[in-house]
Amino acid sequence: MAGITQKSFSRILITEEREAGRIARQLHHDLRQVLSDIESDLENAVRQIEGKEAETGLESLRALIPKVRYSADELLRIGAHIFPIPLEDIGILATISWFCREFQKTYSGIQIEKQIDVRENEIPYFLKIMIYKTLRDALANIATHSKADLVHLSLLKKNKRIELTIQDNGKGFDLGEALKKETERETLGLLSLRERVKLSGGAFRIKSAIGNGTTIHTSWQI
Repeated sequence: MAGITQKSFSRILITEEREAGRIARQLHHDLRQVLSDIESDLENAVRQIEGKEAETGLESLRALIPKVRYSADELLRIGAHIFPIPLEDIGILATISWFCREFQKTYSGIQIEKQIDVRENEIPYFLKIMIYKTLRDALANIATHSKADLVHLSLLKKNKRIELTIQDNGKGFDLGEALKKETERETLGLLSLRERVKLSGGAFRIKSAIGNGTTIHTSWQI
């Protein structure tokens, strides 16, 4: 906790509250509307079948399949942003591969190259969660701001430390200018990302320059 101020900690809490609010709005506005439509369509299909319009009713039911599939995919995506369910079942290494695949489905123009040289049992559980959140937020920043088409991701064990590095070939930015901004929104999320890593006992380093991409390096002693 050394070096972490009350202001820094408060900023992380505010960021988490904003994220919770955003997720709540997604659930309320997007999924609620889709599920309401599904309910209405189901009721209509039942009426058609009861009214001896079996074929029409079946067509109505078939039309519901993509809506149900969309709802399931959205729930998985939103849930994964809060906490990655696969982490409990398959561990962090497989979860990273799963998350990168899902990311590339959404952002097909961004290729991710992975280098992983650490065993699952060498990573403490609390670090698995932190690694996931760091990767999640860093890739979100890349997708939103960087205009990159290539990301190199490495997760290594070196000298009793776990090191996570995320490097993109995007447009980069003026690091000094970005880090002196006061709010998470203005700093591309860099302050909250850095402070979350530090609160977990990790080290955080970022390198960026306009036209030369960005590299985020984090590490934790084990």
